[in-house]
Amino acid sequence: MPIGRGLDPGQVIEASFDPLYEALDVVNIGGSLVPDLYDEIDLTYVVAGNGIGQIQTATYKLSTLNIATLTLTYDANNRIIKVLRT
Repeated sequence: MPIGRGLDPGQVIEASFDPLYEALDVVNIGGSLVPDLYDEIDLTYVVAGNGIGQIQTATYKLSTLNIATLTLTYDANNRIIKVLRT
């Protein structure tokens, strides 16, 4: 069974897809990707290529200030393979 490689210094969660369970294995996240306090989430969507129609970014805001942004990357089967928090 594939095992994710955890959180690297660039804040990228590397994961691998397990076809048996049709799920991602992720280990060693080391904390929450989503901030505790936010009052708005702005979403953008993939318009072409892998993951078309899926969420591309989720920007978490508190009083209009950006708190965190998650950028999702998809494989050719439209499955999430990476999440980058900035």
